[in-house]
Amino acid sequence: MSYVIGDAVFVGDTIFMPDFGAARCDLLGGAADQLYHSARRILELPLVTRVFVGHDYGPGGREIMWESTVSAQKRHNKHIHDGIGLDEFVTMRAERDARLGLPNMIIAAIQINMRAGRLPKEDTNGINYLKIPVNGFPGAS
Repeated sequence: MSYVIGDAVFVGDTIFMPDFGAARCDLLGGAADQLYHSARRILELPLVTRVFVGHDYGPGGREIMWESTVSAQKRHNKHIHDGIGLDEFVTMRAERDARLGLPNMIIAAIQINMRAGRLPKEDTNGINYLKIPVNGFPGAS
């Protein structure tokens, strides 16, 4: 979900800084075709629209950033730049996502996200616990 406010769009996890690309689509019901269409809608905004990303990974040791423009995204986004079609994007996402491991904090994130940011209920000792499966989890070894 993205929010347009004035000359800015807040894109959450839809797209990232141009040198990092676009979100993975293999987790929690993600769909590369839906991401493609959502990203293309963002890139239809005026070129000077400021794009604020939800987070940044600073690839190659680059300083962490949070803002680009629609123009920069259209020209330089390594996954969803102008000229990439739906089929090419979906194929790229499927191949790339298949090589990615589970994110480090996915177990904790799922448990908190499914509660809309609230921690699980306190245990009888007054402590909130996140559960970590030790077997039977897809991708776990």
